[in-house]
Amino acid sequence: MSTDSNLTFNLSVSTSPFPCKPTSFDAARITYETKNLNLEELEKKVKEGYAFCYNFFPTDTGILTQSDRHIDKFDYTNTLFFDFDKMPQSMTEFISSLSYKPSLAYTTYSNGTDGKYSYRLIYAFRLPICTQQDFENIYWSVANANGFKQLKYPDGTKYGLDYRKVNQQYYGGGDGTITYHSDNVYLESDFNTTISNTVNNNIIDNNLFPFKNKERKGDTSYSQMESSFINDLYSLPSKAFLDKYRDDYERVYLDALSTRLTLSPDGTHFLYPDNYMEIKHKIRKVEGKVLVEKWTDGEERRKKLYIAAKILLNNYPEMSPEQLIYCLIRERNDFYDNSDKQLRNDIIVGIAKNAFEYRDVKLKSIKHPSFKVNKEYWKEKGYNALQASRFILKEQHLQEVLNAYDFSKSVKENQEVLKELGIKAGKSYLYNLKKKYAMASDASIDEIPFKNKDKEDTTSCSQMESLYSSWVIGIIRNHRLRRNLFSNPHQHVVSNN
Repeated sequence: MSTDSNLTFNLSVSTSPFPCKPTSFDAARITYETKNLNLEELEKKVKEGYAFCYNFFPTDTGILTQSDRHIDKFDYTNTLFFDFDKMPQSMTEFISSLSYKPSLAYTTYSNGTDGKYSYRLIYAFRLPICTQQDFENIYWSVANANGFKQLKYPDGTKYGLDYRKVNQQYYGGGDGTITYHSDNVYLESDFNTTISNTVNNNIIDNNLFPFKNKERKGDTSYSQMESSFINDLYSLPSKAFLDKYRDDYERVYLDALSTRLTLSPDGTHFLYPDNYMEIKHKIRKVEGKVLVEKWTDGEERRKKLYIAAKILLNNYPEMSPEQLIYCLIRERNDFYDNSDKQLRNDIIVGIAKNAFEYRDVKLKSIKHPSFKVNKEYWKEKGYNALQASRFILKEQHLQEVLNAYDFSKSVKENQEVLKELGIKAGKSYLYNLKKKYAMASDASIDEIPFKNKDKEDTTSCSQMESLYSSWVIGIIRNHRLRRNLFSNPHQHVVSNN
Protein backbone atom coordinates (compact mmCIF):
# COMPACT_ATOMS: atom_id res chain seq x y z
CA MET A 1 0.00 0.00 0.00
CA SER A 2 1.15 3.55 -0.71
CA THR A 3 -0.36 7.01 -0.80
CA ASP A 4 -0.62 8.66 -4.20
CA SER A 5 -2.69 11.77 -4.79
CA ASN A 6 -1.71 11.75 -8.48
CA LEU A 7 -3.15 8.33 -9.31
CA THR A 8 -5.83 8.55 -11.99
CA PHE A 9 -8.22 5.85 -13.15
CA ASN A 10 -11.23 5.39 -15.39
CA LEU A 11 -14.69 5.13 -13.88
CA SER A 12 -18.18 5.30 -15.39
CA VAL A 13 -19.89 8.47 -14.14
CA SER A 14 -23.56 9.37 -14.68
CA THR A 15 -24.22 12.03 -17.28
CA SER A 16 -26.34 13.96 -14.75
CA PRO A 17 -26.10 14.48 -10.95
CA PHE A 18 -28.88 13.72 -8.42
CA PRO A 19 -29.35 16.09 -5.46
CA CYS A 20 -31.32 13.36 -3.69
CA LYS A 21 -31.65 9.61 -4.02
CA PRO A 22 -33.05 8.76 -7.49
CA THR A 23 -36.47 7.16 -7.70
CA SER A 24 -36.72 3.71 -9.26
CA PHE A 25 -38.07 5.41 -12.41
CA ASP A 26 -35.02 7.70 -12.62
CA ALA A 27 -32.60 4.93 -11.66
CA ALA A 28 -33.69 2.82 -14.62
CA ARG A 29 -32.81 5.67 -16.98
CA ILE A 30 -29.38 6.66 -15.71
CA THR A 31 -26.73 6.78 -18.46
CA TYR A 32 -22.96 6.80 -17.94
CA GLU A 33 -19.83 7.97 -19.67
CA THR A 34 -16.20 7.10 -18.88
CA LYS A 35 -14.27 9.72 -16.94
CA ASN A 36 -10.61 9.76 -15.98
CA LEU A 37 -10.41 10.90 -12.36
CA ASN A 38 -8.13 11.12 -9.39
CA LEU A 39 -9.43 10.57 -5.85
CA GLU A 40 -9.95 14.28 -5.20
CA GLU A 41 -12.02 14.63 -8.38
CA LEU A 42 -14.04 11.53 -7.47
CA GLU A 43 -14.75 13.03 -4.03
CA LYS A 44 -16.06 16.18 -5.73
CA LYS A 45 -18.34 14.12 -8.00
CA VAL A 46 -19.67 12.28 -4.93
CA LYS A 47 -20.58 15.56 -3.24
CA GLU A 48 -22.25 16.81 -6.41
CA GLY A 49 -24.55 13.77 -6.41
CA TYR A 50 -23.32 11.84 -9.44
CA ALA A 51 -23.83 8.08 -9.72
CA PHE A 52 -21.08 5.59 -10.57
CA CYS A 53 -20.50 2.11 -11.94
CA TYR A 54 -17.48 0.13 -13.08
CA ASN A 55 -16.19 0.12 -16.67
CA PHE A 56 -18.05 -1.95 -19.25
CA PHE A 57 -17.39 -2.67 -22.91
CA PRO A 58 -17.45 0.61 -24.84
CA THR A 59 -20.37 1.48 -27.08
CA ASP A 60 -20.39 3.27 -30.44
CA THR A 61 -21.78 6.43 -28.86
CA GLY A 62 -19.50 6.36 -25.81
CA ILE A 63 -22.60 6.38 -23.55
CA LEU A 64 -23.57 3.41 -21.37
CA THR A 65 -27.26 2.69 -20.91
CA GLN A 66 -28.71 0.36 -18.28
CA SER A 67 -28.71 -2.54 -20.76
CA ASP A 68 -25.00 -1.96 -21.45
CA ARG A 69 -24.29 -2.35 -17.73
CA HIS A 70 -24.65 -6.13 -17.96
CA ILE A 71 -22.56 -8.52 -15.87
CA ASP A 72 -21.23 -10.25 -19.01
CA LYS A 73 -20.09 -6.92 -20.43
CA PHE A 74 -17.85 -6.04 -17.48
CA ASP A 75 -14.53 -4.68 -18.75
CA TYR A 76 -12.34 -3.60 -15.83
CA THR A 77 -12.10 -1.42 -12.72
CA ASN A 78 -9.42 0.18 -10.59
CA THR A 79 -11.83 0.74 -7.69
CA LEU A 80 -13.93 -1.44 -5.41
CA PHE A 81 -17.04 -0.07 -3.64
CA PHE A 82 -18.16 -1.55 -0.30
CA ASP A 83 -21.66 -0.70 1.02
CA PHE A 84 -22.52 -0.62 4.73
CA ASP A 85 -26.14 -0.10 5.80
CA LYS A 86 -27.86 0.40 9.17
CA MET A 87 -24.53 0.42 11.02
CA PRO A 88 -24.39 1.11 14.79
CA GLN A 89 -21.10 2.99 14.32
CA SER A 90 -20.50 6.22 12.48
CA MET A 91 -18.29 6.17 9.39
CA THR A 92 -15.41 7.84 11.24
CA GLU A 93 -15.58 5.36 14.13
CA PHE A 94 -15.77 2.37 11.79
CA ILE A 95 -12.82 3.46 9.61
CA SER A 96 -10.65 4.08 12.66
CA SER A 97 -10.98 0.39 13.57
CA LEU A 98 -9.90 -0.94 10.15
CA SER A 99 -6.50 -2.48 9.38
CA TYR A 100 -6.74 -1.26 5.77
CA LYS A 101 -8.17 2.23 5.48
CA PRO A 102 -10.20 3.03 2.34
CA SER A 103 -8.91 5.43 -0.31
CA LEU A 104 -12.15 7.38 -0.13
CA ALA A 105 -15.41 7.02 1.83
CA TYR A 106 -18.68 8.92 2.05
CA THR A 107 -22.04 8.78 3.77
CA THR A 108 -24.97 7.76 1.56
CA TYR A 109 -28.50 9.17 1.20
CA SER A 110 -29.93 6.87 3.90
CA ASN A 111 -27.34 7.84 6.52
CA GLY A 112 -29.06 8.72 9.84
CA THR A 113 -32.31 6.89 9.07
CA ASP A 114 -33.74 5.38 12.28
CA GLY A 115 -30.61 6.50 14.10
CA LYS A 116 -28.41 4.15 12.06
CA TYR A 117 -25.46 4.94 9.84
CA SER A 118 -24.98 4.15 6.15
CA TYR A 119 -21.82 4.78 4.14
CA ARG A 120 -19.72 3.54 1.26
CA LEU A 121 -15.99 2.71 1.29
CA ILE A 122 -13.91 2.88 -1.92
CA TYR A 123 -10.58 1.10 -2.34
CA ALA A 124 -8.38 2.22 -5.27
CA PHE A 125 -5.97 -0.18 -6.95
CA ARG A 126 -2.93 0.67 -9.02
CA LEU A 127 -3.51 -2.14 -11.53
CA PRO A 128 -6.88 -2.79 -13.19
CA ILE A 129 -9.10 -5.71 -12.20
CA CYS A 130 -10.21 -7.20 -15.51
CA THR A 131 -12.35 -10.29 -14.89
CA GLN A 132 -15.35 -11.19 -12.79
CA GLN A 133 -13.29 -13.88 -11.05
CA ASP A 134 -10.60 -11.37 -10.11
CA PHE A 135 -13.30 -8.99 -8.91
CA GLU A 136 -14.74 -11.67 -6.60
CA ASN A 137 -11.34 -12.76 -5.31
CA ILE A 138 -10.09 -9.28 -4.51
CA TYR A 139 -13.43 -8.03 -3.19
CA TRP A 140 -13.57 -10.81 -0.60
CA SER A 141 -9.85 -10.57 0.16
CA VAL A 142 -10.32 -6.92 1.15
CA ALA A 143 -13.47 -7.82 3.10
CA ASN A 144 -11.77 -10.65 5.00
CA ALA A 145 -8.64 -8.59 5.72
CA ASN A 146 -10.81 -5.93 7.38
CA GLY A 147 -13.32 -8.31 8.96
CA PHE A 148 -16.25 -6.98 6.90
CA LYS A 149 -19.37 -9.05 7.63
CA GLN A 150 -23.12 -8.95 7.43
CA LEU A 151 -24.66 -9.28 10.89
CA LYS A 152 -28.14 -9.13 12.45
CA TYR A 153 -29.66 -7.05 15.21
CA PRO A 154 -31.69 -8.89 17.86
CA ASP A 155 -34.87 -8.13 15.90
CA GLY A 156 -33.41 -9.86 12.84
CA THR A 157 -32.61 -6.68 10.89
CA LYS A 158 -29.48 -7.10 8.80
CA TYR A 159 -26.63 -4.64 9.00
CA GLY A 160 -22.97 -4.44 7.98
CA LEU A 161 -21.55 -5.30 4.59
CA ASP A 162 -24.12 -5.33 1.79
CA TYR A 163 -22.45 -7.32 -0.99
CA ARG A 164 -22.94 -5.96 -4.51
CA LYS A 165 -22.15 -7.62 -7.84
CA VAL A 166 -19.86 -6.31 -10.54
CA ASN A 167 -22.71 -4.65 -12.48
CA GLN A 168 -24.04 -2.63 -9.51
CA GLN A 169 -24.51 1.12 -9.80
CA TYR A 170 -23.68 3.36 -6.82
CA TYR A 171 -25.20 6.74 -5.98
CA GLY A 172 -23.23 9.67 -4.66
CA GLY A 173 -24.00 11.45 -1.44
CA GLY A 174 -25.43 14.79 -2.51
CA ASP A 175 -25.75 17.80 -0.20
CA GLY A 176 -24.66 17.20 3.37
CA THR A 177 -22.59 14.08 2.65
CA ILE A 178 -19.58 13.50 4.88
CA THR A 179 -16.40 12.26 3.19
CA TYR A 180 -13.15 10.60 4.24
CA HIS A 181 -10.09 10.90 2.01
CA SER A 182 -6.75 9.10 2.55
CA ASP A 183 -5.15 8.79 -0.96
CA ASN A 184 -4.32 5.17 -0.13
CA VAL A 185 -3.57 3.12 -3.24
CA TYR A 186 -3.35 -0.67 -3.06
CA LEU A 187 -1.90 -3.61 -4.95
CA GLU A 188 -3.70 -6.95 -4.95
CA SER A 189 -0.67 -8.43 -3.16
CA ASP A 190 -1.44 -6.20 -0.15
CA PHE A 191 -4.35 -8.57 0.50
CA ASN A 192 -2.41 -11.79 -0.21
CA THR A 193 -4.10 -12.35 -3.56
CA THR A 194 -3.17 -11.94 -7.21
CA ILE A 195 -4.79 -10.80 -10.43
CA SER A 196 -5.02 -13.75 -12.78
CA ASN A 197 -3.51 -13.26 -16.23
CA THR A 198 -6.46 -13.98 -18.51
CA VAL A 199 -4.38 -13.10 -21.56
CA ASN A 200 -2.82 -16.57 -21.28
CA ASN A 201 -6.00 -18.23 -22.51
CA ASN A 202 -6.23 -15.89 -25.46
CA ILE A 203 -2.69 -15.96 -26.83
CA ILE A 204 -1.10 -19.22 -25.73
CA ASP A 205 -1.69 -22.32 -27.81
CA ASN A 206 -0.11 -25.75 -27.92
CA ASN A 207 1.98 -24.88 -30.97
CA LEU A 208 3.78 -22.14 -29.06
CA PHE A 209 3.73 -23.77 -25.64
CA PRO A 210 3.55 -27.58 -25.64
CA PHE A 211 4.12 -27.52 -21.88
CA LYS A 212 1.58 -24.81 -21.04
CA ASN A 213 -0.09 -26.94 -18.36
CA LYS A 214 3.21 -27.78 -16.71
CA GLU A 215 5.16 -25.81 -14.15
CA ARG A 216 6.59 -22.62 -15.54
CA LYS A 217 10.37 -22.42 -15.69
CA GLY A 218 10.68 -19.19 -17.62
CA ASP A 219 12.17 -15.78 -16.96
CA THR A 220 11.24 -14.24 -13.62
CA SER A 221 12.71 -10.78 -14.26
CA TYR A 222 9.27 -9.23 -14.82
CA SER A 223 8.73 -7.24 -11.67
CA GLN A 224 6.61 -4.40 -10.38
CA MET A 225 7.03 -1.42 -12.65
CA GLU A 226 7.52 2.20 -11.67
CA SER A 227 4.27 3.60 -10.32
CA SER A 228 4.55 6.78 -12.39
CA PHE A 229 4.84 4.72 -15.57
CA ILE A 230 1.77 2.64 -14.66
CA ASN A 231 -0.19 5.76 -13.80
CA ASP A 232 0.68 7.30 -17.16
CA LEU A 233 -0.17 4.07 -18.98
CA TYR A 234 -3.70 3.98 -17.61
CA SER A 235 -4.41 7.70 -17.50
CA LEU A 236 -2.84 9.25 -20.61
CA PRO A 237 -4.18 8.84 -24.15
CA SER A 238 -1.90 6.56 -26.18
CA LYS A 239 -0.41 9.38 -28.25
CA ALA A 240 0.37 11.46 -25.15
CA PHE A 241 1.87 8.39 -23.46
CA LEU A 242 4.14 7.67 -26.44
CA ASP A 243 5.15 11.33 -26.71
CA LYS A 244 6.09 11.45 -23.04
CA TYR A 245 8.36 8.38 -23.19
CA ARG A 246 9.63 8.73 -26.77
CA ASP A 247 12.97 10.29 -25.85
CA ASP A 248 13.71 7.47 -23.41
CA TYR A 249 12.44 4.41 -25.30
CA GLU A 250 12.10 5.11 -29.03
CA ARG A 251 15.72 4.18 -29.83
CA VAL A 252 15.21 0.86 -28.02
CA TYR A 253 12.13 0.15 -30.13
CA LEU A 254 13.90 0.91 -33.42
CA ASP A 255 16.94 -1.19 -32.46
CA ALA A 256 14.77 -4.16 -31.44
CA LEU A 257 12.62 -4.37 -34.58
CA SER A 258 15.15 -6.71 -36.18
CA THR A 259 18.18 -8.70 -35.04
CA ARG A 260 21.39 -6.74 -35.30
CA LEU A 261 23.53 -7.62 -38.33
CA THR A 262 27.31 -8.05 -38.29
CA LEU A 263 29.54 -6.08 -40.64
CA SER A 264 31.78 -8.29 -42.77
CA PRO A 265 35.56 -7.97 -42.19
CA ASP A 266 36.03 -6.15 -45.50
CA GLY A 267 33.13 -3.79 -44.83
CA THR A 268 31.32 -4.62 -48.08
CA HIS A 269 28.19 -6.15 -46.57
CA PHE A 270 26.32 -7.10 -43.41
CA LEU A 271 25.90 -10.74 -42.37
CA TYR A 272 22.62 -12.16 -41.05
CA PRO A 273 22.89 -14.35 -37.92
CA ASP A 274 21.36 -17.84 -38.02
CA ASN A 275 18.71 -16.85 -35.43
CA TYR A 276 17.68 -13.69 -37.26
CA MET A 277 14.23 -12.32 -36.34
CA GLU A 278 12.28 -9.25 -37.32
CA ILE A 279 8.75 -7.97 -36.77
CA LYS A 280 6.70 -8.16 -39.94
CA HIS A 281 4.23 -5.43 -40.87
CA LYS A 282 1.70 -5.12 -43.69
CA ILE A 283 3.44 -2.46 -45.76
CA ARG A 284 3.19 -1.88 -49.49
CA LYS A 285 4.25 0.81 -51.94
CA VAL A 286 1.76 2.54 -54.19
CA GLU A 287 3.05 5.10 -56.70
CA GLY A 288 6.18 5.60 -54.67
CA LYS A 289 4.31 6.09 -51.39
CA VAL A 290 4.59 3.69 -48.44
CA LEU A 291 1.17 2.54 -47.18
CA VAL A 292 0.56 0.67 -43.92
CA GLU A 293 -2.31 -1.81 -43.73
CA LYS A 294 -3.25 -2.49 -40.11
CA TRP A 295 -3.93 -5.93 -38.65
CA THR A 296 -7.66 -6.21 -38.00
CA ASP A 297 -10.07 -8.35 -35.99
CA GLY A 298 -9.87 -11.98 -37.13
CA GLU A 299 -6.14 -11.81 -37.92
CA GLU A 300 -4.97 -13.08 -34.51
CA ARG A 301 -3.95 -9.64 -33.29
CA ARG A 302 -3.12 -10.70 -29.74
CA LYS A 303 -1.01 -13.60 -30.91
CA LYS A 304 0.84 -11.33 -33.34
CA LEU A 305 1.53 -8.86 -30.55
CA TYR A 306 2.79 -11.67 -28.34
CA ILE A 307 5.15 -12.87 -31.08
CA ALA A 308 6.28 -9.26 -31.55
CA ALA A 309 7.04 -9.08 -27.81
CA LYS A 310 9.13 -12.26 -28.03
CA ILE A 311 11.05 -10.89 -31.02
CA LEU A 312 11.68 -7.58 -29.24
CA LEU A 313 13.10 -9.41 -26.21
CA ASN A 314 15.21 -11.67 -28.42
CA ASN A 315 16.69 -8.73 -30.29
CA TYR A 316 17.19 -6.56 -27.20
CA PRO A 317 17.83 -8.95 -24.26
CA GLU A 318 18.40 -6.16 -21.72
CA MET A 319 14.94 -4.67 -22.38
CA SER A 320 13.00 -3.67 -19.26
CA PRO A 321 9.23 -4.23 -18.73
CA GLU A 322 8.62 -0.51 -19.21
CA GLN A 323 10.53 -0.51 -22.49
CA LEU A 324 8.68 -3.59 -23.76
CA ILE A 325 5.29 -2.10 -22.96
CA TYR A 326 6.23 1.14 -24.72
CA CYS A 327 7.28 -0.89 -27.78
CA LEU A 328 4.01 -2.85 -27.80
CA ILE A 329 1.92 0.32 -27.44
CA ARG A 330 3.92 1.72 -30.37
CA GLU A 331 3.20 -1.41 -32.41
CA ARG A 332 -0.49 -1.35 -31.55
CA ASN A 333 -0.95 2.30 -32.46
CA ASP A 334 0.87 2.14 -35.80
CA PHE A 335 0.12 -1.34 -37.13
CA TYR A 336 -3.10 -2.61 -35.49
CA ASP A 337 -6.75 -1.62 -35.85
CA ASN A 338 -7.95 -1.21 -32.26
CA SER A 339 -11.27 0.47 -33.03
CA ASP A 340 -13.07 -2.29 -31.10
CA LYS A 341 -10.91 -1.57 -28.00
CA GLN A 342 -9.95 -5.23 -27.64
CA LEU A 343 -6.24 -4.42 -27.37
CA ARG A 344 -6.59 -2.47 -24.13
CA ASN A 345 -3.56 -1.44 -22.09
CA ASP A 346 -4.18 -4.18 -19.54
CA ILE A 347 -4.05 -6.70 -22.40
CA ILE A 348 -0.73 -5.18 -23.49
CA VAL A 349 0.61 -5.54 -19.93
CA GLY A 350 -0.51 -9.19 -19.88
CA ILE A 351 1.21 -9.89 -23.22
CA ALA A 352 4.43 -8.31 -21.94
CA LYS A 353 4.24 -10.40 -18.76
CA ASN A 354 3.79 -13.59 -20.77
CA ALA A 355 6.75 -12.72 -22.98
CA PHE A 356 8.98 -12.37 -19.92
CA GLU A 357 7.66 -15.48 -18.18
CA TYR A 358 8.07 -17.64 -21.31
CA ARG A 359 11.32 -16.08 -22.39
CA ASP A 360 13.05 -19.45 -22.53
CA VAL A 361 10.63 -20.65 -25.22
CA LYS A 362 12.34 -19.73 -28.48
CA LEU A 363 10.63 -18.79 -31.70
CA LYS A 364 11.83 -20.13 -35.02
CA SER A 365 14.12 -17.94 -37.08
CA ILE A 366 12.49 -16.46 -40.17
CA LYS A 367 13.80 -16.95 -43.70
CA HIS A 368 16.34 -14.31 -44.60
CA PRO A 369 19.07 -13.61 -47.20
CA SER A 370 22.70 -14.38 -46.42
CA PHE A 371 23.82 -10.76 -46.58
CA LYS A 372 22.76 -7.14 -46.94
CA VAL A 373 24.75 -4.73 -49.09
CA ASN A 374 26.57 -1.98 -47.20
CA LYS A 375 25.33 0.80 -49.46
CA GLU A 376 27.55 3.48 -47.95
CA TYR A 377 30.69 1.48 -48.72
CA TRP A 378 29.69 0.80 -52.31
CA LYS A 379 28.43 4.32 -52.94
CA GLU A 380 31.87 5.61 -52.07
CA LYS A 381 33.36 3.13 -54.57
CA GLY A 382 30.90 4.22 -57.25
CA TYR A 383 28.72 1.10 -57.49
CA ASN A 384 24.99 0.64 -57.08
CA ALA A 385 23.40 -2.03 -54.88
CA LEU A 386 22.75 -4.46 -57.75
CA GLN A 387 26.36 -4.34 -58.92
CA ALA A 388 27.51 -4.73 -55.32
CA SER A 389 25.30 -7.78 -54.83
CA ARG A 390 26.87 -9.46 -57.87
CA PHE A 391 30.36 -8.83 -56.49
CA ILE A 392 29.46 -10.20 -53.06
CA LEU A 393 27.68 -13.30 -54.37
CA LYS A 394 30.67 -14.13 -56.55
CA GLU A 395 33.04 -13.54 -53.66
CA GLN A 396 31.03 -15.86 -51.37
CA HIS A 397 31.09 -18.58 -54.04
CA LEU A 398 34.81 -18.04 -54.58
CA GLN A 399 35.52 -18.33 -50.86
CA GLU A 400 33.54 -21.60 -50.74
CA VAL A 401 35.61 -22.99 -53.60
CA LEU A 402 38.92 -21.76 -52.18
CA ASN A 403 38.21 -23.29 -48.77
CA ALA A 404 37.67 -26.69 -50.35
CA TYR A 405 40.17 -26.53 -53.24
CA ASP A 406 43.55 -28.24 -53.08
CA PHE A 407 45.85 -26.61 -55.66
CA SER A 408 48.31 -29.53 -55.43
CA LYS A 409 45.65 -31.75 -57.06
CA SER A 410 44.20 -31.76 -60.55
CA VAL A 411 41.11 -29.87 -61.65
CA LYS A 412 39.26 -33.15 -62.14
CA GLU A 413 40.07 -34.35 -58.62
CA ASN A 414 39.00 -31.02 -57.10
CA GLN A 415 35.82 -30.97 -59.14
CA GLU A 416 34.80 -34.33 -57.68
CA VAL A 417 35.45 -33.07 -54.14
CA LEU A 418 33.44 -29.91 -54.77
CA LYS A 419 30.56 -31.93 -56.22
CA GLU A 420 30.45 -34.09 -53.07
CA LEU A 421 30.26 -30.90 -51.00
CA GLY A 422 27.43 -29.53 -53.14
CA ILE A 423 29.51 -26.67 -54.56
CA LYS A 424 28.93 -25.99 -58.25
CA ALA A 425 32.01 -25.12 -60.31
CA GLY A 426 32.66 -25.91 -63.99
CA LYS A 427 35.99 -26.94 -65.47
CA SER A 428 36.58 -23.62 -67.23
CA TYR A 429 35.92 -21.80 -63.94
CA LEU A 430 38.45 -23.98 -62.10
CA TYR A 431 41.13 -23.69 -64.82
CA ASN A 432 40.69 -19.93 -64.72
CA LEU A 433 40.94 -20.05 -60.93
CA LYS A 434 44.28 -21.92 -61.17
CA LYS A 435 45.55 -19.30 -63.58
CA LYS A 436 44.62 -16.47 -61.22
CA TYR A 437 46.09 -18.42 -58.29
CA ALA A 438 49.40 -18.52 -60.05
CA MET A 439 49.18 -14.80 -60.79
CA ALA A 440 48.21 -13.93 -57.22
CA SER A 441 51.77 -13.62 -55.92
CA ASP A 442 52.27 -10.63 -58.21
CA ALA A 443 48.82 -9.08 -57.64
CA SER A 444 48.65 -5.59 -56.22
CA ILE A 445 44.85 -5.17 -56.15
CA ASP A 446 43.29 -6.48 -52.94
CA GLU A 447 40.13 -4.39 -52.73
CA ILE A 448 37.33 -3.15 -54.95
CA PRO A 449 38.75 -0.68 -57.51
CA PHE A 450 37.21 2.79 -57.74
CA LYS A 451 35.09 3.76 -60.70
CA ASN A 452 35.27 7.21 -62.19
CA LYS A 453 32.31 8.77 -60.41
CA ASP A 454 32.57 12.01 -62.42
CA LYS A 455 31.40 10.21 -65.53
CA GLU A 456 28.01 8.75 -66.31
CA ASP A 457 27.61 5.14 -65.16
CA THR A 458 28.02 3.25 -68.44
CA THR A 459 29.98 0.34 -67.05
CA SER A 460 29.33 -2.62 -69.34
CA CYS A 461 29.09 -6.24 -68.27
CA SER A 462 32.52 -6.94 -69.80
CA GLN A 463 34.05 -4.03 -67.90
CA MET A 464 32.45 -5.29 -64.70
CA GLU A 465 33.91 -8.73 -65.33
CA SER A 466 37.33 -7.15 -65.84
CA LEU A 467 37.05 -5.26 -62.56
CA TYR A 468 35.86 -8.43 -60.85
CA SER A 469 38.75 -10.43 -62.31
CA SER A 470 41.24 -7.98 -60.81
CA TRP A 471 39.48 -8.24 -57.47
CA VAL A 472 39.51 -12.05 -57.59
CA ILE A 473 43.28 -12.05 -57.89
CA GLY A 474 43.47 -9.94 -54.75
CA ILE A 475 41.11 -12.30 -52.88
CA ILE A 476 43.15 -15.34 -53.93
CA ARG A 477 46.37 -13.64 -52.86
CA ASN A 478 44.92 -12.95 -49.41
CA HIS A 479 43.64 -16.53 -49.21
CA ARG A 480 47.11 -17.80 -50.14
CA LEU A 481 48.76 -15.58 -47.54
CA ARG A 482 46.39 -16.84 -44.84
CA ARG A 483 47.27 -20.44 -45.70
CA ASN A 484 50.98 -19.66 -45.54
CA LEU A 485 50.60 -18.37 -42.01
CA PHE A 486 49.60 -21.83 -40.80
CA SER A 487 51.57 -24.19 -43.05
CA ASN A 488 54.75 -24.66 -45.01
CA PRO A 489 54.44 -22.57 -48.19
CA HIS A 490 56.57 -25.11 -50.11
CA GLN A 491 53.73 -27.65 -49.75
CA HIS A 492 51.43 -25.56 -51.94
CA VAL A 493 52.62 -26.52 -55.37
CA VAL A 494 50.21 -25.86 -58.23
CA SER A 495 49.48 -28.97 -60.24
CA ASN A 496 50.06 -28.74 -64.00
CA ASN A 497 46.99 -30.94 -64.71
